[in-house]
Amino acid sequence: MLKKKKVMLTILISLLLSFVLYSGCIEETSQIEVPKTVYIDDDYNNKISGWGVDHFNTIQDGIENVSEGGTVYVNNGIYYESIVINKSITLIGEDKVTTVIDSNKKGDVVNIVAENCTIQNINLSNGVQSGVKITSNGATLTNNIFYKNHYGIWISYLSDNIISNNIISNNEYGIKLRSTSNNIISSNQILLNNLEGIILEFPDNETIINNVFQNNGITITGLLSSWNTLVIENNTANDRPIYYYKNENGITITNDASQVILANCSDFEINNINFENITTGIQISYCSNIRMESNYFGSKIQNAIQLYYSDNSTISNNTINSENSIELDESENNIIWQNTLGNTDVAIKMTRSNFNNISENNIFSNREYGLYIQSNSNNNIISRNKIFNNYIGFRLKGSKFNNVYYNEFNNNSYIGLYLCCGAQDNTIYENSFIKNLKHVDYTISNVNYFFKDDLGNYWDDYLERYPNASQLNGVWDTSYLILRSTSQDKYPLVEPVDI
Repeated sequence: MLKKKKVMLTILISLLLSFVLYSGCIEETSQIEVPKTVYIDDDYNNKISGWGVDHFNTIQDGIENVSEGGTVYVNNGIYYESIVINKSITLIGEDKVTTVIDSNKKGDVVNIVAENCTIQNINLSNGVQSGVKITSNGATLTNNIFYKNHYGIWISYLSDNIISNNIISNNEYGIKLRSTSNNIISSNQILLNNLEGIILEFPDNETIINNVFQNNGITITGLLSSWNTLVIENNTANDRPIYYYKNENGITITNDASQVILANCSDFEINNINFENITTGIQISYCSNIRMESNYFGSKIQNAIQLYYSDNSTISNNTINSENSIELDESENNIIWQNTLGNTDVAIKMTRSNFNNISENNIFSNREYGLYIQSNSNNNIISRNKIFNNYIGFRLKGSKFNNVYYNEFNNNSYIGLYLCCGAQDNTIYENSFIKNLKHVDYTISNVNYFFKDDLGNYWDDYLERYPNASQLNGVWDTSYLILRSTSQDKYPLVEPVDI
């Protein structure tokens, strides 16, 4: 019996020793150190020392195997990848020109989802979405090239990122920030992006300093706090200053400006400036009493003048040939007077804007609309304008109580005046409709009035439609029916209006 107990004890001791030794092996294996630096080269393979540990031939493999807070060093080469950075690391290339990550149009080139990451000395190209998409805070992008992406850099709802000393070129948009705060964009070259250099949508306390733009600039949208909490200083476009003023009054802009942006300002003069090769020439928001006179806007401008939430300003004697000329949104009591507006997509567009006066302008050869007034833009005056050779001379949509008089609608290739989508109670009188394919067209609109004080409009096809009509005191005795509507001109004029 004693012998059996000794045998059992020996077996238990052996098992216990085996378990301890095995546990020690597991502990020793689990303590293999993750490398703090890994190296990437597209020529590496399994014959190189460190392969699969700290040497790899794809950047994503390097990111997955480096330690938190580590560095992924990328040698020169072209890496056809779309990568995700999901830990706080530094990704650094050997040379920003020859170290290339090319997504081959398959998404974002790099998506940063971890905080406090750095990308340096990398060429990030051909992202069908972004060169770098940042979905975290505290990223630093420095000394990189962003080339031929949709967005060079895209940041949304984030803060405390730094974008500095990069070349951001030939993208659709250079940088887009959406609902972001406390980011710094400094000392970048933002060149030849097709649609815009920097777009700020609802920004807060952003800093944009010492950047060089070519053929594009800065666009801002948002509430007052989005406009007047920014620091925009010492930027140039096409070797000329970008002027940004906030909360100022009584300033005259010098005529060396490439772009003018005003936020919550009053009593400014913007005169005699040649705007060319910029996305938007003048942006004005939450301002009053701004005078823009005798400026020239060339064909390589997407938007000439934009007014948001601004009133009592004057736009006069400007010559505009840009893609879109003058845009008013939520703006009242402004005067647009004696401008030459030709060869654009839309010469004048107003949205939710009331009590404005558009008078004595030459509006011609615009590809879509000469005038486009929409979305409850009420009580405006449109008078003494020559509106000719456009596709549609004037589209009036969903708006009321506008007065349209003493205008000449001439040779518009589709429609002279297009009333649609709930336009009603507008008064249209003493205008001349000449050689338009259609003088007036209606779509889902209510009653509008084509006469006032016993005076209607001149219609060059009147006698073709009413050959038996008679004249009486300069008007015809037979009403001119407006096709596709219940409206009519009860007092059609015998002679064109002299404007």
